Amino acid sequence: MKLSSIPVQNEEVYYHKVENEGLLVHGQKGKVRTVNFVGDFIWNLIDGQKSVAQIIDQVKSKFNYQVDTIKSDVIHYLQELSDRSLIYLREE
Repeated sequence: MKLSSIPVQNEEVYYHKVENEGLLVHGQKGKVRTVNFVGDFIWNLIDGQKSVAQIIDQVKSKFNYQVDTIKSDVIHYLQELSDRSLIYLREE
């Protein structure tokens, strides 16, 4: 995954916010994934406009963790969403 890649939410995924967490349901595959408050924050940043690098920067601004940890965690999370067909990555 490149930092310039643009994550795009899969239109077949239903998102439902439950308190501080989120629930992602892939309608076609019938798979469900819960996300914690950080995952929920990241999911809401995926708008088809922001790059992976921009999402990382916004997560850094919101949460007070080590920079290297945030970068690797965000990339890992986005890759997991991509692997599960919840998002796809557009290359710019």
